[in-house]
Amino acid sequence: MAGMENRIIITEKRVEDSFIKFSGQHPDTISPLPRSASDRSYFRITQGNHTYIATHSPDPDETRAFIYLSGHFTSKNLPVPRVLFYDESQSIYFQSDLGNTSLYDLIEGDKDLRIPLCKKALEHLVDFQVKGAEGLDFSYCFPRHSFDSVSVLWDL
Repeated sequence: MAGMENRIIITEKRVEDSFIKFSGQHPDTISPLPRSASDRSYFRITQGNHTYIATHSPDPDETRAFIYLSGHFTSKNLPVPRVLFYDESQSIYFQSDLGNTSLYDLIEGDKDLRIPLCKKALEHLVDFQVKGAEGLDFSYCFPRHSFDSVSVLWDL
């Protein structure tokens, strides 16, 4: 556990340094967010009335794909966080903060919203498939150019 704490401290310092490059200001707070099933580390940063998500990703190909896809989907007006700044020297990027509430949280919290929210989510999925594919350079997709049977098995 001590190694993990050191990794967080080192990464928080790197996040702070990158945030200063991005905003010209020191963050008010940097809070680690729960890790997922990847090597990425996430932090919520507050600065004044604004919050941001910092992502430290050790995989440059994955980062390149995420930044490209975020920009592409944003240009199609699809609901994704915007990448605001990328500090390549630190492998850290900052994105807009969409909050803490998941679709699951919403539908569990209000049973009357289940069907309308799920319909809206499905509409968004269709938009990603149709609008999102328009003009998309699939060579950026990571780690494979298509979501095939190998990709499905990786997710199991």
